[in-house]
Amino acid sequence: MSVNENVALSDLQQMYGNNEPLEKELADCLVECSIFGTALKHPLVYIMPFIESVMSGSANKALAQKKAMIDKAVKNEDLETIIWLHERPYRFNALERYSEELFAVRSWGTLHETQTMFIKALVNAWTDSENVWQNFDGWVEQLQKARAILRTEIDAGHSLLRDVLEDCEEGVTKFGKRKRVTIYRGGDTCFDELSEIHDPVLPLSWTTDEDRAGWFAKRFKEIRPQDGHVLCADIDAEDILFYTNARNEAEVVIDPFSKTCRMLWHREVDSLNFY
Repeated sequence: MSVNENVALSDLQQMYGNNEPLEKELADCLVECSIFGTALKHPLVYIMPFIESVMSGSANKALAQKKAMIDKAVKNEDLETIIWLHERPYRFNALERYSEELFAVRSWGTLHETQTMFIKALVNAWTDSENVWQNFDGWVEQLQKARAILRTEIDAGHSLLRDVLEDCEEGVTKFGKRKRVTIYRGGDTCFDELSEIHDPVLPLSWTTDEDRAGWFAKRFKEIRPQDGHVLCADIDAEDILFYTNARNEAEVVIDPFSKTCRMLWHREVDSLNFY
């Protein structure tokens, strides 16, 4: 090891403090990455790159602190905090696990309050997620559950969900009055490729805003050689699982197995007037 490497290691040891053996449940989550070397990928502690000789102590401390905070959040019936204490790649798993416990035990408030807590947590977890395909089947199940709750709430005339999720309930109500809804999707996949790749499974996420679809179609244009495309389709309102405008994207999540989704057109983004 060179002098400079020794100095750098010494600096890290000062930063992270005294080291100690890594907890077994953390050690079991060590993986080797081609770019960053060793990485620690635990649901509560995610560090990349991870230098075990100097970071084990701080990782152990972080694990203990988060476990204690989750225990407190469970006692406080705070589903959102439980989810956010998990590292980003594992937040869906936390939603799935703890929401199941929430509905099974029914000790976390009344059923109505429990449903509201679940919907609010699901919206935040969804808008925080990027690679939903990694938990595709699970997301479909949770979104279908949310849609059923929202429609039941509207039919019953309850207002609690309107207070915390105005855009979701507004979307369900709005689409419920229309038989067909026009939707758009932007990306670097054209219609023919989409049919080949996803048939009979459709992408989950679309938007009712054509300009927003155009933005998605060209957002990676500088680093990807493919031409961006905007797809336009329409679908029965009944096949819309969820709606949210939390990121100002007018996002609709559709049933990926819908038989009513009909492609209307697809165009390269350069042929459209998007800003």
